[in-house]
Amino acid sequence: MYGANQVPMTEEMTPEPEDPYGVAKLAVEQDLKASHRMFGLDYTIFRPHNVYGERQNIGDRYRNVVGIFMNQLLQDQPMTVFGDGEQQRAFTHVDDVRPDRRVRGVGRGSQRDLQRGRGCALTVNELARIVARAMGRECRMRHLPAAMR
Repeated sequence: MYGANQVPMTEEMTPEPEDPYGVAKLAVEQDLKASHRMFGLDYTIFRPHNVYGERQNIGDRYRNVVGIFMNQLLQDQPMTVFGDGEQQRAFTHVDDVRPDRRVRGVGRGSQRDLQRGRGCALTVNELARIVARAMGRECRMRHLPAAMR
């Protein structure tokens, strides 16, 4: 939603979505804000980071780096890393955001708990090593220029 090259990202930044997915997320948040002003609708915006886990789509070449790495390993390809791979990302297991578990509790959580989140921050290189090890594969990475994203 915030666009590229705004590092580190904070919630105070001006959103600059760069694809239809980011535009849609921003539109929903704006709709919630308008509904609050017009009708008093209470809402909570929940932004989990890089959700991974059971039943994830590993066929999408553009979303979810965990699934992308898994797909590349299954095809005996090196994992594609843009830049030097030392950029950090937060990752959240699906069990932490499943509607029948955590999300219902999010609405009852304090604002501080919501901002803190539960994601695990790793470098992309660390993530590649973890995914390869979990799948019992050799960790081979192909580094491409960051601008190719």
